[in-house]
Amino acid sequence: LPSFYENEGLLYSCSLLGVLTRLYSPDGKEDRNPLAWPYWATVDDLTGLPPTVVTANEVDPMRDEALVLFRKLKAANVPGYGRTILGTTHAGDIMFRKAMPDVYAATVR
Repeated sequence: LPSFYENEGLLYSCSLLGVLTRLYSPDGKEDRNPLAWPYWATVDDLTGLPPTVVTANEVDPMRDEALVLFRKLKAANVPGYGRTILGTTHAGDIMFRKAMPDVYAATVR
């Protein structure tokens, strides 16, 4: 996905994400398990889920995964909403609470 390369090294590198992937799936057998990786979920997998909020951070390597998930949730008629937080890294809206109190407040509302 483009966001992996567009945001390479801003907080995480692709190589670090590969290492973290192995923590979830040491032997690779779960690499496409939607319970570990929502990106791989089908519309049928998502149908019937409760209301869901999807946040995509603009300069997050995983931004595009969040956008794909949101579109699939909408296709599955799952209620909820999505938001993209401009100028933030992965979880920046939570991690940098003191630097961006307004962004943090909007996230935890």
